[in-house]
Amino acid sequence: MKTLLLYNPKSGNEKFNKRINKIKERFLKENQQLDIYASKKPGDLENQAFLMASQYDRYIVSGGDGSINEVVNGLMKSKIRPALGIIPGGTMNDTANILGIPKNFNKMLDLFLKSKPIKMDINKLNERHFVYVAAVGYLTEVSYEAPSKLKKKIGTLAYLKYGIKSLRKRPHYNLRITYHDKIVEDDLELVIVLAAKRVAGLNLIGFSKKAKLNDGRVELRTFKGRNLGLTLQVLWFALTFGRKQYKQNHIRSDKIKIEFIDNCNLAWNLDGEKGIVGNCEITILKEAIEVYASKRAKKKYF
Repeated sequence: MKTLLLYNPKSGNEKFNKRINKIKERFLKENQQLDIYASKKPGDLENQAFLMASQYDRYIVSGGDGSINEVVNGLMKSKIRPALGIIPGGTMNDTANILGIPKNFNKMLDLFLKSKPIKMDINKLNERHFVYVAAVGYLTEVSYEAPSKLKKKIGTLAYLKYGIKSLRKRPHYNLRITYHDKIVEDDLELVIVLAAKRVAGLNLIGFSKKAKLNDGRVELRTFKGRNLGLTLQVLWFALTFGRKQYKQNHIRSDKIKIEFIDNCNLAWNLDGEKGIVGNCEITILKEAIEVYASKRAKKKYF
């Protein structure tokens, strides 16, 4: 089996560079071919994931959620898609947590080398793909506006620092959401679309009882409020692990159309990275790729 290890040397801390030799030794011991590629610039992993897809059976990606998003977008351009394994190397590492990737390094390699991958949905927002979250509005810019150097230095505290700065920014927009021939139209401040029960490092066990990664569905939650009321809503969302609050819309669907009636120019956040601006249509590509996941994650999400 041929494996390509793709990694972002600038993602999160740089401890991974010291682990490369251990990975090489383990693959040599298992008599499996391993090639390595380090990204050179933003978008490089996406390009390489597309160009090299026909040459490998498996990709292993080391990096944060943004690096994983890049590789997935590259894979989705190809008709041939290697199975995907993840070595968490970012700040939040939501995707790795959702898939139950072991924190013990040897057990992590065992997962890739000794278990079978499982088919997982990939979500599409216009022409871009995302794995687990798409969001727009209040506080959603924090993950991609916090500088990489600061995230390396102080980790999740970088998000807190920029989050405090963003508390005064309360975008307000009139939105039309269409799904299953139903329409929701309202003045909103935040929309979150999730494929699993985790975002921004929070395990949202109260968000949904039905969330799966291979059911062809995503779930959308709306937030409406001004000033302190909005801040308290978001805080309560975190404290109650994602439970639905009074007057919030919660939508579960395989296709969602979202339109800004007032021509708002807000950017979408896709897996923690800045995405497209404005109107969008979200669709689900059922079981589009294969991923490595722990037994616990398979039981929970598949």
